[in-house]
Amino acid sequence: MALDSDQHRIVVHRCPGTDAGIIPTLLGSGVLSHALTAEGRLVLHAAAVEVGGRGLAIMGASCAGKSTVAALMCAGGAALVTDDALRVHPIDGGAVCFPGNRTLRLRPTAASLGEEIGGAELSESADGRTTVAPPEAADTPLELAAVLIPSPSREATELEVVRLGARDGLVELISNPRLAAWQVSWPVVRHFDLTTRIAESVPVFRATVPWGPPFEPGLAGELLAAAGLDSPASERSKA
Repeated sequence: MALDSDQHRIVVHRCPGTDAGIIPTLLGSGVLSHALTAEGRLVLHAAAVEVGGRGLAIMGASCAGKSTVAALMCAGGAALVTDDALRVHPIDGGAVCFPGNRTLRLRPTAASLGEEIGGAELSESADGRTTVAPPEAADTPLELAAVLIPSPSREATELEVVRLGARDGLVELISNPRLAAWQVSWPVVRHFDLTTRIAESVPVFRATVPWGPPFEPGLAGELLAAAGLDSPASERSKA
């Protein structure tokens, strides 16, 4: 594989015998994140959905439930922005997020959510997950309204959402880059500078989520409302 920064091109040479299906998975998250970060862009370890022209980032470490929560919201009518890697850029008074992967990759325990997204195309990825392509996906940059950090709980019976203070929100943003362990310092410094600007203007929430599937009806709408976004059903009623 070769990265051509001048022409914004990635050339992949597949090894004989390698499953070609793994290439989109690698390019859509790790490789593209590396290329963007090497250009000084901020890429968070997050999925994102769009409601009413505004984006909600669902951020966290691996196995934190990011894709599952995004699928839950897409089943409720939200549009997918990206899965696993989210490019974010601070602007005066806020931030903009950018479309990325147009599919969700769900682990076997959450695969049934894909069937709840009307019109979605389902397939199996090369790494054994269920790939879900929702019919609605954002195709232009949009305002980042909030960042949500899910904490899945099998014991919780009610949703609990807490807005973090500016310092704690910054700590979470710093702690969740898509790529870590850089051997040079400047990407780390750049990540800190950009996340500091975002933490000043974009609210960050931590949510203890009663975990499924099955999930309680209306949970997606409750999560969106707690983060300051109307549910898709509310948007349609206003129209």
